[in-house]
Amino acid sequence: MASIMPPIPRFFFLYIEPSLCFFGGAFQPVLNPHSITTLLPAPLAGRHTTDPNPTPLETMLALQSATLMFMIAMVTVIVMVFAKDRAVVRGYVVASAVTDLPHWASFAYVLGWEGLRQWRTWEAPLWMQLLVPVFTLMFKLGYLSGAFGEDRVPEKKGRKEL
Repeated sequence: MASIMPPIPRFFFLYIEPSLCFFGGAFQPVLNPHSITTLLPAPLAGRHTTDPNPTPLETMLALQSATLMFMIAMVTVIVMVFAKDRAVVRGYVVASAVTDLPHWASFAYVLGWEGLRQWRTWEAPLWMQLLVPVFTLMFKLGYLSGAFGEDRVPEKKGRKEL
């Protein structure tokens, strides 16, 4: 549970990480699916139209992505609040860190070499989608390496010997 973590990672995993997932990944696409489909310029996104409105398929995929981000936010909170085993907490942080890699790989795949070379033309929302996970990955690796301090070992409840 998060209570075994040092104070800074505890705050990050209980509040910041779920908030980033919820507000940036779940709440924003529900309010405005257009915000997700316009991350990439139309030609780089494979859209053969200059119409800025998302297609029904793009809207559905944005909302499905929002559902997954909502689930990730909730799982993060549940693991941090209720998991009592240090291995479960650390395992979750490892799994969460590993998922940052396909996040970037998917952008690289969609953008292709041409889109990656056009990095100077990227808008702020695309930069946020790429750089926020850099920050969170560094934080996760910092926690796992002990940079914020060691986990506390919970006291075992049981009979005390005199």
